[in-house]
Amino acid sequence: MKTVSFFLVLVAIIISSCDEKKSSDSEGKEMSIDTNIVKIEPKKKGISYKKIGIIGQAKKEISQWTAFNNLERELNNILEADYRILKTELEVLEEAFKELEESDFPEKLNVPRFKSKLTVLKTFVRKLANEVETNESFDILETTVKQISEEMNAMKEQINELYASDIDTDVLIIEPEPGKEPQE
Repeated sequence: MKTVSFFLVLVAIIISSCDEKKSSDSEGKEMSIDTNIVKIEPKKKGISYKKIGIIGQAKKEISQWTAFNNLERELNNILEADYRILKTELEVLEEAFKELEESDFPEKLNVPRFKSKLTVLKTFVRKLANEVETNESFDILETTVKQISEEMNAMKEQINELYASDIDTDVLIIEPEPGKEPQE
């Protein structure tokens, strides 16, 4: 009889500790119902992301590349989106990627180095889409959105670097100092 009582007390303690954990996990969050799926949605947090700009000649040329500007706008929408509408934003972003891939790249950006950055960025966006589809937690979504922001900045830095390296090494002529023979 004592073992049964002990067992029941132990079960009651375990159940009550689980309930306390659930209530502490949901602090700072609100419940919402979306298409018959219960999700815990975050309350608005002041999440800020570092944004790097495109500068100089790159800015002039990129401003005329409509497909890139659409992609950048949609990526910014993802960074600022309420996570309840993220699925819709991601669908629009996927279309922006398709438009960019079908567009004519500026000559300086039509290189594997830049296109691989776009592929990495697209991979993070697909990862986020998968997380949204499987109803991952706010913290997981937030981490992936931060990764997208960091990759977007890396892509912009690369654009700036590609335009900053305007020296065409194929036509660079190195003249010997006066009075010295050229070395081969």
